[in-house]
Amino acid sequence: MVNEITVVDDYGHHPVEIRATLEAARGCKFNRLLVLFQPHRYSRTQHLWDEFCRAFNQADILVLLDIYAASEAPIPGVTSEALATAIRKAGHKNVHYFRSMQEGIEYLLKQACPGTPSLRLARATSAAPAVNSWFCWERRIRRRMRISDPIIVATLAEMNVELQHGAALADLTSLGIGGTTDLLRIRKHESLPGLLKLLDANDVQHKFLGGGSNLLVGDGELPWVVLQLVRPEPDVVLDGSFARVDAAADLGRMITFCAKHDLGGMEGLIGVPGTVGGALRMNAGAYGMQIGSYVREVKLYRAASRTLETLRGDQISFEYRHTSFAPDDMMLSVILELPSKPFKLILEGIRICNEKRRSSQPLGQKSAGCIFKNPPGASAGRMIDELGLKGLSVGDARVSDRHANFFVNAGHASATDMLRLIADVRERVQKNYGVELENEVVVWNA
Repeated sequence: MVNEITVVDDYGHHPVEIRATLEAARGCKFNRLLVLFQPHRYSRTQHLWDEFCRAFNQADILVLLDIYAASEAPIPGVTSEALATAIRKAGHKNVHYFRSMQEGIEYLLKQACPGTPSLRLARATSAAPAVNSWFCWERRIRRRMRISDPIIVATLAEMNVELQHGAALADLTSLGIGGTTDLLRIRKHESLPGLLKLLDANDVQHKFLGGGSNLLVGDGELPWVVLQLVRPEPDVVLDGSFARVDAAADLGRMITFCAKHDLGGMEGLIGVPGTVGGALRMNAGAYGMQIGSYVREVKLYRAASRTLETLRGDQISFEYRHTSFAPDDMMLSVILELPSKPFKLILEGIRICNEKRRSSQPLGQKSAGCIFKNPPGASAGRMIDELGLKGLSVGDARVSDRHANFFVNAGHASATDMLRLIADVRERVQKNYGVELENEVVVWNA
């Protein structure tokens, strides 16, 4: 711990290891993740180039150093500077390249703790010789976050932003778990840059909330306010086979609306709760399809640059339950290109998918959908089931009797209960199968 900054020296150099480390860090009570990374070997960097471009999405700031050669000869075009450019093109805007370790450390220290001499952190990290990455996890003193300044309140009203004091996030999430904080409801996309500038200027920490269907929020008074888009009318506009959809639109209602106009393809998502924006962020999918297949354009708010941007579909990477969007990007709208299909055929597909869900998922209980992503070539739910963990509980947090990868709030579960249950199940799967399960549910610790 240096100047209230936790510095972790880690040898992880494979993209899977990096993503797992950052995912675990996001589950801890850190405000920001600042990463210093030195790629290891030119051949490995070249072979895993595309994976590296998506491995750091959970990092708020990424600094890359020159590749550690380990006796290899350089490969033309394979440099850390080029990798930094590629990572930016993949969607992460806060990426920086430095030639020397000292320059990289000094830059990160200034970002983490402005005004603090760089020598102190340099000494803290330079005790170890050549390693691959340092993760600097900034932890601030937790404080209750409320907006009470009359000037800020008045400015919010001028921006047409609705302020709700003391909103209970348990009422805004499908798990029914979460503490309280102020909620800012945004009616105009164009107000976002000014709103974030206002919050930054007054040191108001914030998070973006969609439909709350894939989210586990911490307990008690929360140390950040929540921003949420207000669904407009209309929220879906059709133009031939194209559908322009607001990110705040309900996913199921959007699919039904398009179906009534003979546009299909997404029948498998009809029962997935939440908003279109949330589905975009995680590339929601079911029964062999995913929303990313139909995306042609996305309008979003870029947290790194504090600007509104529009991306073509081919500028976005869509993978299994993962996209190239940065963690703090906010989805605003999307253009989908959907195949023409008779309404009756779409309804039949919807009926089949709904029957499958009713027979296998705890639809009448409070859950966040699947807790874990499926490992390559395996099923998280099947492994949990084979270990006999259905019904396992911590407090009112319980592994569903119907689907082992659904954890339900069976009464008044706390976030602490649910996190302990998740950790217990993950440990048992790791011990018995040698597989480290990765969260699909997003965790916002208090």
